[in-house]
Amino acid sequence: MSGLLSFENTPLVDVIAAANRYSVRQIRLVDDRSKSLRFTGTFQPTKPDDLAAMLAATFRLRLSTNPSGNLLLSSADMPIVVPRK
Repeated sequence: MSGLLSFENTPLVDVIAAANRYSVRQIRLVDDRSKSLRFTGTFQPTKPDDLAAMLAATFRLRLSTNPSGNLLLSSADMPIVVPRK
């Protein structure tokens, strides 16, 4: 299986750092609780939208996009902060 990244019991922050090396569109973990989650699995790192959606569903995280187009993952119980214009 070429073009895939595989991890076993790896901190989610490290998984996302590895995936972000393959895409201009970055995935960001917003809160410490999300960073402490652990991931086991295999995915294609060149599809950040698919990866972020899968992680959000797997870990029950909130998925949003910032004004730069980056994907933000946060704990579902974190309040949403909308930047003022």
